[in-house]
This record gives sequence, C-alpha cells and structure tokens, in this order.
Amino acid sequence: MALFQGYWDQKGVKSPAKQRRMTTAYTAFTTEELSFIQKSHTDLTTHYSRAPSIEEIMYYFYSYHNTKKSIHDSEGSTNVAKSEVKKWLEAQGLQLS
Repeated sequence: MALFQGYWDQKGVKSPAKQRRMTTAYTAFTTEELSFIQKSHTDLTTHYSRAPSIEEIMYYFYSYHNTKKSIHDSEGSTNVAKSEVKKWLEAQGLQLS
C-alpha cells in the first residue's frame, strides 16, 4: 500500500479504503496485460480501475529502490526493469499471475 501512497495523494484520492481498492485493481494485472492496456487505451486516467502504465509503477518503485534504477539504466532494457518490479511486488506479497 505504501508503495502507491504518494501516487494516490498526487491523484487526489484521500480515502484509505478507496486507496486500498484502487491499489488492488492496479496490481491485479500481469506486465503483459499492463503493456496491452497501455497501448490499447492511451487515456484511462478517469476510469476507476484502470491499470497503471509500467512506467508509473517503475516511477514509484524506483523512488523507494534507487539501486534498481541503476540496473535498469545500465541494461537499458524495460524488460529487465519490468522483471525487477514484478519480483519486488511479489516479494511484498502482491499476487501477480
């Protein structure tokens, strides 16, 4: 939950219950699904249960884990970054199929 706290505050979502529901919606997608949704729907910001772009996830992920960003930068590969993000989210107990 804390991973997305700053994101929800920035988006103006103040209710802790709504933040939890939206975090669940955001983390219920595989990276492949995120990529598909991102490419298929260019603006889903007004939809309650839209998936974040992988860049949005990485932004918050890296703000907490700057060492991972150096891995991404040195590899120059979003696939590496996605893999790192997914592993970290799963390590936090989020179920990503």
